Order: sequence, then C-alpha cells, then structure tokens
Amino acid sequence: MKSIYKGIAVSVIAAVVLLGIGCDAAMNDANKLVDEANVSIKKANETSAKGADIVKAVFGKLSDIEDFDAYKTENKTKIDELTKFLESSSKDFADAGSKFEAASKLDVSAKFKEYLGLKGQEIKKRSEHEKATLDFVKAFQGESEAEKIDKLVGDYNKKSADIVKEADDLAKKAEQIVKDNPNDFKAN
Repeated sequence: MKSIYKGIAVSVIAAVVLLGIGCDAAMNDANKLVDEANVSIKKANETSAKGADIVKAVFGKLSDIEDFDAYKTENKTKIDELTKFLESSSKDFADAGSKFEAASKLDVSAKFKEYLGLKGQEIKKRSEHEKATLDFVKAFQGESEAEKIDKLVGDYNKKSADIVKEADDLAKKAEQIVKDNPNDFKAN
C-alpha cells in the first residue's frame, strides 16, 4: 500500500522587496504580515511533521489488519493526538495563507503582490491537505469493513496527491517570480 501521507516541506521565505528610496507604510505592513505568516508556517510545519509520524505509524500497514475495531481501540490515543495535530496545523496554515493574501492586497510592487498572492494560495492548499487528512482519519474511525477502508485509502491518496501537486505548483510559480526578479527580492 502506498503511503497515505506525503510530508509537507513548506519553505519559510521571508521576502523583502528592495525599494530605491526606502520602505513606505504599505511595505512595512506587508513585511509584518509576511513575518507573522512565517511564524504560523513554522508552527504548522512542526505540528504537521509530528502528525506525519503518527500517520505512518498508525496507517502505514492497514493491509495487515484483520480486526479494524480492535486496531482502532488499540490506537485510540495516537489517533486522538493525530486529530489534534491536524486541526492545529490546518488552522496555522490557513492563518498564514490569509496573511499572505492580505499582504498581497496592500500597495506594494506588482511582482511582490503576485508573489504574495501565490504564496497565500499555496499555503491555503497546505491547509486543505491537512483538512483532507483529518477527514480521512475521521472517516477511518467510523468504518470497520476492509473493502470500505480500502476505498477510503484510495480516495484519500488521490485527493492528497492532487492537493500536494497544486500546492507544489503554486510554490514553484512563486519561487520563479523571485528567481526572475532578483533585483526586486532578497532573502533575510
């Protein structure tokens, strides 16, 4: 069985647009939002990594399970902990995505706006992935039949791969903007 969880590697980018004369209030506000978003991303990444370890431990060998009800009972504490991690990381990613999107609406350069908008979409996709994993975990808890669990796993794997691909594509577009406009961006 394929792994049902792909680790999220969201790089924390603190981009600052270089201005010829200096930063104005909108740029300061945008940079503040980016800094706040990066704090949320770091927290979400840490929580998500803890969740990924539990996903691998609990769901890594479902094909070997004969009595799913007993298995869920044995792993209740881990599944409950996973649920909390997924709820937390989803919330933190969503918060970060909203901050990037809010920054993209400020009066900053066009390339910085575009970058911020793409990062906001990407991070919200990361949140969506955590929610999809949470939905899978909850559905698993309510199911006992092997055939239905196999279908849940298959559906989750496809949805998960699609969401991760969308997020990765958005991240690449944002990275390309920085790469194509080195005079407009610098990393802290």
